[in-house]
Amino acid sequence: MLRHEPISKPPLGNFLSKKPLSNNEARLFSALLNASSNDFYVFPKMAMYEIISCTNPSDFGRFARKSVDFMIYDTHNMSPICAIELDDYSHHSKKAKHRDSVKDYFLNRAGIPVVRLPVYPTFIPEKIRELIETAVAIPDIPYPVPAPANVEVEHVHVSTDIDIT
Repeated sequence: MLRHEPISKPPLGNFLSKKPLSNNEARLFSALLNASSNDFYVFPKMAMYEIISCTNPSDFGRFARKSVDFMIYDTHNMSPICAIELDDYSHHSKKAKHRDSVKDYFLNRAGIPVVRLPVYPTFIPEKIRELIETAVAIPDIPYPVPAPANVEVEHVHVSTDIDIT
């Protein structure tokens, strides 16, 4: 039986346990699980080196330490459907937007659409599912050359024009 109360052991030294998701991420995770209807798996906090690979070591170093908030995979063949990023206040700075655009660029190069969502008071599973279905329907966009590390890249992501509240 799983334990539902916090672990009562005291921390050792400088180490403390922490929750893997913020409160907003946990709310979105719950909505994603409810939206899945066993059609897709939801993996939170996935490292990009687990999602994509490349033959150029310098490109690998540009995305390997980054992670996505949620990765959506097909339940039938474990192929990636899309990445979902929850864009809270920390994504508004110029530096954060650049980091996001680089992450989106590499995911898109690997054929993985990125769904970027702002924080909503409520995430409705049916609307989330609609966004995921929209992400799958976007045609492939060719990228002729990798973008340099110090230049903002154009990226393609699914618009959040669909009201999910």
